[in-house]
Amino acid sequence: MERFLCVFSVVVCLLPFNLFGEPASHQKTWGYAESLYQEGEYFRAITEFKRALYQEQNPKSPLAWSARLWIIKSYLAGGEGKKASKLLAVAVQEPEAPPVYWVYLGIARLDRHKLQPFSLRTKDIKQAIAAFKKVPPTEANAIYLHDFVEDWEQSTLETPYYPSLAGGLSAVIPGAGSGYTGRWVEGAYAFLITTLFSAAALQTSQAHQPALATLFGSFGLAFYGGNIYAAVNSAHKSNDLVGTKHLQTLRQKHGIFFTPNQPVSRF
Repeated sequence: MERFLCVFSVVVCLLPFNLFGEPASHQKTWGYAESLYQEGEYFRAITEFKRALYQEQNPKSPLAWSARLWIIKSYLAGGEGKKASKLLAVAVQEPEAPPVYWVYLGIARLDRHKLQPFSLRTKDIKQAIAAFKKVPPTEANAIYLHDFVEDWEQSTLETPYYPSLAGGLSAVIPGAGSGYTGRWVEGAYAFLITTLFSAAALQTSQAHQPALATLFGSFGLAFYGGNIYAAVNSAHKSNDLVGTKHLQTLRQKHGIFFTPNQPVSRF
């Protein structure tokens, strides 16, 4: 009987540590992860948030979803938009995914290839718009997302320059296509250099110097072809700048940005 009472006493004494030790450790992990995030140590924060997610026994609990979102936000803050997009794309397929996941999926899509030309980002933008449409009106700041979508769909993005026209002008008059796109200095150089090499090729040919005529003619043709390519490329770049500026203007108007550690940021 005394032995039983002794064992029972030990179990009772240790029981609080079993009950409260794990939550205390869990809370400590969360606190450390959040402090790392606030300090800008995003990738170390990811490790700690993953640890907190592992400690959460129910992967479908609100706390687990919160940990997963913090991991995604840490990737976004650390410039790893592609990894964040992959995690978000998988998460939103689950019925229990909170609506805020659609918000961050849209933002991640907008930022995923932001350094690429605008013409190559149309697929990402369409996916972002589709994600924003999934956000219910009851979600915080949903009105800004829906207004952004409405403005984007109602706006007409005009193409100021036609690449085919720019190339055709430069084919007729070297440098004219670059001038058409507003690059007058580039066009002047193209006209001058192409004309000089062509004139040199003609003069050497008339002077019965075939070697020099071939050399100058080759340079002339190279610059002639290059001037056409430059004109077409300039038209594409100018159009991309217009599209990028339009998207940026609408995002700034409605505040569709993820800005870590900024209290004025909506997301």
